[in-house]
Amino acid sequence: GQVREGEPFARPQIPSREELLENAKSVEQLVQEHTDRLKEIVDEIGWPSKHLVGFDGAHAAFMLLQQSNDEQFRAEAVQLMQQLPKGQVDADDLALMTDRVAVEQGKPQTYGTQISCNRATGELEIIGGLIDEANLDRRRAEIGLPPAKLDFADARYKFGACVEGD
Repeated sequence: GQVREGEPFARPQIPSREELLENAKSVEQLVQEHTDRLKEIVDEIGWPSKHLVGFDGAHAAFMLLQQSNDEQFRAEAVQLMQQLPKGQVDADDLALMTDRVAVEQGKPQTYGTQISCNRATGELEIIGGLIDEANLDRRRAEIGLPPAKLDFADARYKFGACVEGD
């Protein structure tokens, strides 16, 4: 409600360091539980495609995978996602996870979705390089992504200039 004259303002309670650590542990535990359940689902039906679970279910599976700390499971899931017919996995989800796994493995990216700021030049750059850079936009188009320059322009718009001291 409203604060009346003479009444003190209610201050938000700031959690203690212990409470913050406990919450972090709870989140980690929840992520692990969700990862374990997603593994069970994948063992039963394969990667949850749009055909099997609808767009929302397929994207939810991607979101759980993205939060997982299990790099091996992410790599296995990417292989399953890549084996599905075009359109059964959201193009953005497929590209993001394919490239994330490549970066984690120290390999060049396929779709150029993992970018960072080069503070020396002030430019955005693709982390770890690309496989066959000349054919990047062809690969992106094959799965339904726009040209890379549009993604870079979008990233510049969303995140602003990439400058020394960021």
